[in-house]
Amino acid sequence: MIDTATLNGARDSINSDFQGIVLVDSLGTEVSDVIPTSSTPDFTPTYVWDTTTDGRIQLAQDVPFSIAAGVEVAGWRAKSGTTDFGGNWQWDTGFILGEDFNTSVTFSSAGEFTLEGTPTYIQISLV
Repeated sequence: MIDTATLNGARDSINSDFQGIVLVDSLGTEVSDVIPTSSTPDFTPTYVWDTTTDGRIQLAQDVPFSIAAGVEVAGWRAKSGTTDFGGNWQWDTGFILGEDFNTSVTFSSAGEFTLEGTPTYIQISLV
């Protein structure tokens, strides 16, 4: 069995890379703007990850996304970013972790998709 300190060390290491969250379609293509979940040089986030539960990184609250008409939403991904040489924040092109939903949703008209905080989490388990 893994001790709590080791489990939470892994959780905190992964969480330090979770700087934003984005919605994706069934092909894994980004379909929303990235919502920051950690501070950047010029931004303090509204939405953050909660790490109070041992071994778990969970959204602390629901996150609303604006979705264009005709867009399919099939999952979410955590992203990281960096500051370039000019001091400007840039999102990295790849994803860290995420989850696909059991059922995707296609918006016939523009609307809002709310990613619920409670069921949106990563459970860390070391084998």
